[in-house]
Amino acid sequence: MLSDPRPQRDRGHACAWVPCDEAEARTAAALAGGRRPVNNAGAPSNRVLADPEGNEARVGVAGPPEPAADRP
Repeated sequence: MLSDPRPQRDRGHACAWVPCDEAEARTAAALAGGRRPVNNAGAPSNRVLADPEGNEARVGVAGPPEPAADRP
């Protein structure tokens, strides 16, 4: 672990592609872990978050939502 913040921004960029029904929970977990929203323009299917040092991560939906069980 680094003791001082890195002087360079965005040295790494992670993308997590998750099923539609998991996107909200993954985003909430990232926010609870200290990330902050950067760009929610594509929400809820695509959100960009950043850690305290400015490194960005994306939580994106992989594929369309599953049809509800009670719909034909």
